[in-house]
Amino acid sequence: MALVACTAAGAICAGNAPDERQRELAPIAASFEKASPCPFYPGTGPLAARLVCGYLEVPERHERADGPHIALPVVVIRSASASPRPDPVVFLHGGPGAAPLESSATIERFASHPFSRERDIILYNQRGSLQTRPALACDTFEANRTSWFTADLTLEQRDARIAAAVLECLRQLRIQGRDVGAYGAQENAADLLALRQALGITQWNVLAVSYGTWMAQAAAAADPGGVRSLILDSIMSPTSDLFMSEGPRNFSLGLDRLLAACGADRECADAFPALGERLHQLLVSLEQHPATVRVASSPAGTALEVVVNWHDFLGVIHWMLYNARTLRLVPLLIAATSRGDFGLLTNQMESVYPGFLHGAPGPGAAFFAIVCNDQFTSRNPLPTAAANKSYEGFAIVSYMAPVCEAYARDRTLAPAPVTTQIDVPALLLSGRFDPMTPDVYAAELVAGMPQGRRVTIADAGHSTLSDFDACQTLAAVRFLEQPDAKQIDGCIAAIPGPKFVTAWHADPPR
Repeated sequence: MALVACTAAGAICAGNAPDERQRELAPIAASFEKASPCPFYPGTGPLAARLVCGYLEVPERHERADGPHIALPVVVIRSASASPRPDPVVFLHGGPGAAPLESSATIERFASHPFSRERDIILYNQRGSLQTRPALACDTFEANRTSWFTADLTLEQRDARIAAAVLECLRQLRIQGRDVGAYGAQENAADLLALRQALGITQWNVLAVSYGTWMAQAAAAADPGGVRSLILDSIMSPTSDLFMSEGPRNFSLGLDRLLAACGADRECADAFPALGERLHQLLVSLEQHPATVRVASSPAGTALEVVVNWHDFLGVIHWMLYNARTLRLVPLLIAATSRGDFGLLTNQMESVYPGFLHGAPGPGAAFFAIVCNDQFTSRNPLPTAAANKSYEGFAIVSYMAPVCEAYARDRTLAPAPVTTQIDVPALLLSGRFDPMTPDVYAAELVAGMPQGRRVTIADAGHSTLSDFDACQTLAAVRFLEQPDAKQIDGCIAAIPGPKFVTAWHADPPR
């Protein structure tokens, strides 16, 4: 049963037929089926009463209505307002291949988002991610990921193991009849259009982070009348190659900016002199003599023994640069680890590393199919962009190039990306220290957005809107109220750089 808008205020209800305009625009073979109780939120009480949950069923390829179908989990969080605005906010997650509805905590967090005071918020898992029916997943691949990040492996050995396992996983999926080529930004954009129409929404605001910004651009091009505004956080540009040739440059740019910020801060510079040279010496030492730490792998206290090579250490720094709170600890981490104190290193591997305590490290199968379908085009492979040589070409996704090169042999390469204009009011946010999607991409993208305004957040890394109380989040709320305003909220310009932590505590700030 389709859900459609049933009041002028945009509340969502079941049972009404869409109007003629919606029927004409309706995508083929797409439908929304409610599920009650909500499969994605086991709680009860006031929040549960605000949720509309279900599955959006769409063709695996939208051009083949009679082909296989897939079902995408959806949660609509009704606004706390008695009279919500008619234009909700739909969230496009990154990864690609993340599954925000895996955790009920994500629903609870978005239910308290400042956006929810006036608007409904729509969350869903994009095609291929976990909880989609069926997901793109291989049991053996998922089960082996942890071992690649605990063993004493060179970066080349790890990348080779990952690439071999991924390619075998994608081969098995094809044998099972899965159309792995149907997972990418264009089909995702068609899913988004199908979702808007199935929910009976005339126009909405698109909030996208990281890889979701690539999909948001495709959605704005495919459904310009349905997109009222774009809020793009940690941005990919149409010509970016961040998962392959630009990965080392992006990491280098984020870390070098942080080291420079420490050097320009008197307290940080006095506490950690010659930090770049100290890091270089530490990486050389770890390459010759890796460290071994015991990392908690479950809330019950089960521990894993993890070998930390030079590239593992840079991997920890990569994830610390994602968060405005933890990036302040990077100089202290370098100093402490270089003198043989692994307490902070262990703490950060448990706190921010996307594995061990937070599930298996490394991406799932959907990530590889989506990235290769979208990013590896007729222009690839591209030469590696220049980066700081001290980091030896490190990138968190250094395994992607061999995966996509081999994957591309079995398909026709997509054409090279074309920069097009997107004439929708847009707020573009980048973190100054983002090691994955630096602000150079926002500068490229905004050139084709007549109504786009961009800003770099001086103390942030990746996903700048994660802090709901931060100035940039409040600015995004005001942007939603007046997306045509010419100025970005002035508080953003006053955000200071990071306040570095210079002393170790048993429980450092997180």
